[in-house]
Amino acid sequence: MKDFSALKKLLGLQKIAVSPPGWAGTVEAMKERHPEITNPWALAWWQYKHGHKSHIPESAEHKAKKAAEKKASYSALTRLKEIAEKYKR
Repeated sequence: MKDFSALKKLLGLQKIAVSPPGWAGTVEAMKERHPEITNPWALAWWQYKHGHKSHIPESAEHKAKKAAEKKASYSALTRLKEIAEKYKR
């Protein structure tokens, strides 16, 4: 497991906070309007899992940013798989 941590650090992989599908606008609003909420993503996921509905739609720029992040994370995963194949025993 130590090697995987070193590999993640080498590749520059990090945790990315992801909001539930359709909840990005709500998370952004929570961050702006309620500074007392320490982790709006966790709260949004809890609400999503318990059947609550988002009342603030995602903005167009956020959708574009989300697509770019997804593409970047996919390329990082591809690099990780290539390196794993290279060092496979």
